[in-house]
Amino acid sequence: MHHMIHLIHIRSAVSSVFACVAATAVLMLPVGCGFGDGWFGSATSVAKASQVVPGARALKVQIRNGAIEVIADPSAVDMSIEATFKCAGANDQEAQLRAETAELVTEQDDAGKVFVSALFPPTKSGATYSQDGVSLVIRVASLDGIELTTSNGRLEIGGLSGDALLRTSNGKITIAGHEGPVDAQSSNGSISAHGVQAPLRLNSSNGAITAVLRPGSEGSVTLETSNGRVELDLPTSWQGLLSANTSNGTLKVDGGARAQDVKIGKRSGSLRLGDGAKASATVKTSNGAVQIRVSE
Repeated sequence: MHHMIHLIHIRSAVSSVFACVAATAVLMLPVGCGFGDGWFGSATSVAKASQVVPGARALKVQIRNGAIEVIADPSAVDMSIEATFKCAGANDQEAQLRAETAELVTEQDDAGKVFVSALFPPTKSGATYSQDGVSLVIRVASLDGIELTTSNGRLEIGGLSGDALLRTSNGKITIAGHEGPVDAQSSNGSISAHGVQAPLRLNSSNGAITAVLRPGSEGSVTLETSNGRVELDLPTSWQGLLSANTSNGTLKVDGGARAQDVKIGKRSGSLRLGDGAKASATVKTSNGAVQIRVSE
């Protein structure tokens, strides 16, 4: 277990901002507040913050009510984090004060793994505003491992490496190229993964799933959704047993000349590509079409 080093802990009020261990921070500034934006009728306010974290090698983010976008930027010297806080209040003044004093917290362990979270200030009345949230845009040259969790918001990553664990309870997930195993799950949202490797696991309770494996990929694949279309593209390098099933929708499997032991029905099917013991690919949807394409 690595010893945890507290790297940055900031608040937006001028009198309470500080930074340590060579990290830099930019103050949060309110950029607006008002009514009628769907936060249960409460007044709301928005504030922005940014931080720079040197020596980042891996990342774990856990937030609520907000999107997380992690961008691979080869020109980046350090990891940069841009945060947009949105806080509620009983009136405009309380909402603005809470947004200005919300905290973006980052920590880093001895191995260079960066932990990112957010803290929201209590209200004067003691009420809890579940609508409080923060969205993050993170830029970094490279990472060897990434974990992203949000309770309500989209997730986007691209051009990174290492194990990827992605979780959102309500939002789409987009993966634009990744080198390493991927495990992504959305309770309500589509999942799109292009240029990824296996092992690959994509699961949605309600949303379409698309997966395109990069050339040379080997390993098991699982794509499951309760409601939505599922598409899978396998490269020539992939070998294993493939099975597909839909409870209500069309099934189309193009295994090409390499396909053996082909058994394709109206709602379910299976086939083997090369050595069946090497891996498995499972594609399932309860309500939607299934399409599988295998490169020659």
